[in-house]
Amino acid sequence: MFNSKSQFIVIEPEIDLDDPVGDPFTLKSRHPMVIHSVEFVYTEATDGAIATKGVVSFDVTPSGGARAEKATYTAEISKAIGFTARLLGAGSKFDPVDIANGDTLHFELKTQQTAGEAGMGKFLLYYEMGQDTEVA
Repeated sequence: MFNSKSQFIVIEPEIDLDDPVGDPFTLKSRHPMVIHSVEFVYTEATDGAIATKGVVSFDVTPSGGARAEKATYTAEISKAIGFTARLLGAGSKFDPVDIANGDTLHFELKTQQTAGEAGMGKFLLYYEMGQDTEVA
C-alpha cells in the first residue's frame, strides 16, 4: 500500500470524544505532501451505553481557499484501547489528499459523544513528502 517514502506522525493531543466540539489541533504545512491515510486509535475504551456517537474528522483549508472535510470516523460501541479505525471520505474510501505549502490541516471533534464511557483517542497521519517548491 505504501512505498518506502511513506512516513507517519501521531497527532497530539488526545481527543476525548465527550469534550465540546472543535479543533483540538491544527497544523499549517510548511512542505508539500500527500496524505495517504488518517486513522483514529483508541487510548481509552468505550462502553455499550453511548447515546450519541462521537464523530472525528480530518479537514483541509488550502492557502487562500475554503475549508473542506476530507474524511470522518464515527465512534463505535465497545472498542478497546488500541483499536484503530481508518477515517473514510466519500464512497467509503480515503482518496489521497495533496497538501501544498501553507495549507492548514484540521483534526476535529465534529460531534460530541454522550452517555456511557465515551473513550479517547489520537489521530495517526500517514503521508509522503512532496517535492519542495518555491514559495512566493
